Amino acid sequence: AYQLKFPSSVTVLRGNHESKTMAERSARMGGGFRDECRMKYSEEVYQIFTRIFRLLPIFALIQNKIFVVHGGLPRVPGISIDDLRALPYRRDWQALPEKQLSRSRDDCVLFDALWADPHEGQGCIPSRGRGASCVKFGYDVTEDFCKQNNLQLCIRSHQVTIRDGRPLGHAFWHDNLLLTVFSASCYSGMLENPGAVAILRDNGRVMQGMPVSVQIVEHRAPRL
Repeated sequence: AYQLKFPSSVTVLRGNHESKTMAERSARMGGGFRDECRMKYSEEVYQIFTRIFRLLPIFALIQNKIFVVHGGLPRVPGISIDDLRALPYRRDWQALPEKQLSRSRDDCVLFDALWADPHEGQGCIPSRGRGASCVKFGYDVTEDFCKQNNLQLCIRSHQVTIRDGRPLGHAFWHDNLLLTVFSASCYSGMLENPGAVAILRDNGRVMQGMPVSVQIVEHRAPRL
């Protein structure tokens, strides 16, 4: 609704759930969107949603300094912003083949943008909690991506970060080059995490390469 009212001011990015693959799973398996659309509206409405999902952009770039994506950074080294702009993303993502030689570069980049999570070590490692195709990317991946593309910060969502046993609404990673912001409080009705939003302020220095001013605001929505 906000994007329709303020089309030049609101950008909605695509996440891993904005796809037929996830929408057509059962609610118990993390999906349920198709079933809910059919129950409340019609199959036609659901098909309109799936077409819209494929049109949503994969990333946003703020003042050429802040990279925003739902999932994470690519396991493929050397990916530039121009590579991402040229990515054929208007399609459903597919689970990656087990054999690496069967994976295309574009498929890996698209999949990781929607599914990858960070870890505190180096390199990319399997993300066992999310499935065989998924990876976690280390601080060197973030550092190299930011250095190559002259970025100050990467912002992503996709997960409730758990630290010291506490679920968090936001968390900085990789020497503050990466920020996870999770907006849904009390996720799935089971966790006690706050939700969070990041407010980026242009204080007159951002365009001159100075550190970006980032304010985190946390909230808790009332339980349904």
